[in-house]
Amino acid sequence: MPDLRLYRVALIAAIILAAASLLALRLPQPVALSTQPTAFDGMAAFGDLQTLVRDFPGRVAGSDADRRAGAWVAQQLAGDGLAAHIDAFPSTIAGRPVSLNDVWAVSSGNAQGAIVVLAPRDSAPLSTQGANDDASGTAALLELASVFAGAAHDHPIVFVSSDGDASGALGADAFLDRHRDLSIVAVVALRRVAGANVHTLTLDGWSARPLLAPPWLWSLARAAARSGGELTAPLPRVTAQLLRLAMPSGGGGQAPFVAAGLPALELSAAGPPRPAIADTLNTISADTLTRTGRTAEVLVDSLDGAALPLQGSSSTVFFSRFRQLSGGVVVWILIVLTAPLAVVAVDLMAKARRRRVPLRHAFLRLALRAAPWLLTLALVYFANLLTLLPGHLGVAVSPDAAVSHTPRYLRFLLILLFLALAYQYAMAIERRLARRHPDDTVAVVAVTHLALLAVAVLMLTINPFSLILVLPAALLWPLARSGSWVRSRLPVWGGLAVGIVALIYFGERLHLGWGVWWYFFLLLETRAIPVGAVIVAVAFVASAALLGHELHAPLTQSRRRREARTGRHRAAGTASVTSVDEPAGRDLRGATGGPPARHVRRLRRLPEDQ
Repeated sequence: MPDLRLYRVALIAAIILAAASLLALRLPQPVALSTQPTAFDGMAAFGDLQTLVRDFPGRVAGSDADRRAGAWVAQQLAGDGLAAHIDAFPSTIAGRPVSLNDVWAVSSGNAQGAIVVLAPRDSAPLSTQGANDDASGTAALLELASVFAGAAHDHPIVFVSSDGDASGALGADAFLDRHRDLSIVAVVALRRVAGANVHTLTLDGWSARPLLAPPWLWSLARAAARSGGELTAPLPRVTAQLLRLAMPSGGGGQAPFVAAGLPALELSAAGPPRPAIADTLNTISADTLTRTGRTAEVLVDSLDGAALPLQGSSSTVFFSRFRQLSGGVVVWILIVLTAPLAVVAVDLMAKARRRRVPLRHAFLRLALRAAPWLLTLALVYFANLLTLLPGHLGVAVSPDAAVSHTPRYLRFLLILLFLALAYQYAMAIERRLARRHPDDTVAVVAVTHLALLAVAVLMLTINPFSLILVLPAALLWPLARSGSWVRSRLPVWGGLAVGIVALIYFGERLHLGWGVWWYFFLLLETRAIPVGAVIVAVAFVASAALLGHELHAPLTQSRRRREARTGRHRAAGTASVTSVDEPAGRDLRGATGGPPARHVRRLRRLPEDQ
């Protein structure tokens, strides 16, 4: 077993170094809040919202209603004196090719760098009106264009009505890709901004890469919500930021810009999620639309008056009072806290070498534990070559997309059945191997700790922040001991707890509930999660399964040995009694190989004390 004294010394040193790293906490870049009075006309925006719902219902991306709505948005922008442009681009949604359109216009300014205001135009596939998602965002965009077209501002302001948002921010990504020469200062995205009875603003600054919106932008948006719309805007906790960095996911309009290193944030009026078919006019509020629109106006005004250059999106994490810690320091802390595992793994390998314990069979058992998962993964990827995918390969599916809320249970159950059969077959091979080549527990413990260390190193190369996913295992596995379930399997499986916590968090944050398992399966299926990361995760789970089994098995084996010894003693006692009761003239030699009858008679004549 791992040397606990060595582990404690390494852990204390790691905690001291991690605590010393917190001295790098710094205040974020200050950006002053605008004091200009707001001019956002909520009733005018509500009128545009009603027109979109009434004249262009069912604006599914690529549909005729979607194209006509885009032309209408271009007319409204031109009516404000702005030159409207329509960018057509091809895409694929639910396996079928479609033609989508981004509509954009610029309110010119003299300063360097543009501010982008973006809102999706399309609605979910099952929607009939799409009132809040996202006629409300488009209506707010049009009113903001009207406000800034008639007011003085320094930076050019680009208003973008994007397409294909319900399928993963396709329009925002296409706009950024087509206009890479555009120098962008910051991005404000609007979505679902008119929910009824809402007094809280949701801020989304995530992306599909380990990057976050900068701390100053989160702080500025919260202040703008309080000043412009009298709304509260809760900021994400440190744990939420770390989980997002470890498991990047973001499907909003801000996501492509954050991934490109630009400061971008999406504003939404928080509220209970509604089915797409129930997203109608009677579920929205002109008051909420007005409050959110004024918040966006104050935010854009503040960005227009900010001193350049502004810090872009990065892996910086912010704490209470907005003290921030750079991503490099966060990674350093994670590496330091994982160092005790490296010390323990090296010590275990040295012990195995001194005892001349062979490790090849332990490595083979580990491979057998991982093989069923790898075969199932290969089956899923091969099936993708023969079936229609719900999105693009390598592109994160939006959690708001219809496919994210409609699990295909039959396909998933067939995959689980294949996994179960493959696992049973692999375990049968492992049992035969264990009977022929019984491994020392030292070999299995050493190999699994070495495998965990290799997993940590690979995670460091793929995404350094993903080390947080193996950190509990790095701290708990050296404490596991042979014995009861609490001493053996509980510490081992407790090392996987962060994965469960992450699923619960994303299920609540993305309004997916228990269906979050299906969303992450989609990310796996469409390869939005890199193949290398999935293989590393398989090695992690396989190592946990082998270590937990090996540490718990010796207890069962010792019980069997005790029972076997007890059975032999009882059998021996019964045989002795039988020998004594046999007739004097019978020779007991034969099948049992016992003593002859004369020896038994001699034993009978011995005194009792002998």
